[in-house]
Amino acid sequence: MTSKLIKSALLGGLAAFLWVSLSWMVLPWHKNSIGYFKDDEAVRACLLENITSMDKVVYSLPAMHQGKKDKGGPRALIALSPKGGKFSPIKLLKEYCLDSVLALIMAYLVIQAKQDTYTKRLKFIAAIALVASLWANIPNWNWWGFAVDYTLVGIADGFLTLFIAGLVIAKTTK
Repeated sequence: MTSKLIKSALLGGLAAFLWVSLSWMVLPWHKNSIGYFKDDEAVRACLLENITSMDKVVYSLPAMHQGKKDKGGPRALIALSPKGGKFSPIKLLKEYCLDSVLALIMAYLVIQAKQDTYTKRLKFIAAIALVASLWANIPNWNWWGFAVDYTLVGIADGFLTLFIAGLVIAKTTK
């Protein structure tokens, strides 16, 4: 079982990594579902002037944790890296490692489910993929008002990432 898990994790992680790379770097659907500011420099200056930490932080507007009530107007959930960050090969390696850990968990679940055919294992993986991708995206649409197109792209991309990894995992866990 250990060699099946490791093989499934490494190959399933690679399949997920390749899909995520294609999805974000080649396909237009992510950039078409994300809005842009009219003046990046003005927004950058405003954010830096008003942040409370130079660490990577997620901010909300209004500041929910301080008990401030929503007075209307814009609402935001912002993942902010005040010091910025550049693309690096280390980030690619980190992504592959994370994808492999997640593939390991999925492979473990598939093995525990004891599905005896490739098709049954793939159906099981598709169910996991659907639930996980919906659960990861729908709450932000509901609570933060994430745009429908952004939410649908997140659901589709999440499902496809897990399903593509699952194609390999279903084969290697037999």
